[in-house]
Amino acid sequence: MVPIYQVLVYPIAGYDTNTKSYQQYASAKPLDKPMMEWFFKQYLRSAADGNNPLITLAKAPDLKSIPPTTIINAQLDPLLTKAKC
Repeated sequence: MVPIYQVLVYPIAGYDTNTKSYQQYASAKPLDKPMMEWFFKQYLRSAADGNNPLITLAKAPDLKSIPPTTIINAQLDPLLTKAKC
């Protein structure tokens, strides 16, 4: 069954931790750049996995097939740049 709607809270939409928001909010609390790098290290088998379209949505072939989506981000959020893609 395909969902009809999704709400994503602080979604990861990219593996690149050198985006504008990662640089601007590198020391933000509670989520900062070192913590996100740690999460990626635990979650991915290798850096190459970060290029998977399931991790880096900008590489997904077709986002039009996903259901309508609400994305919730914090104002001081290292993930903010990718959430706007």
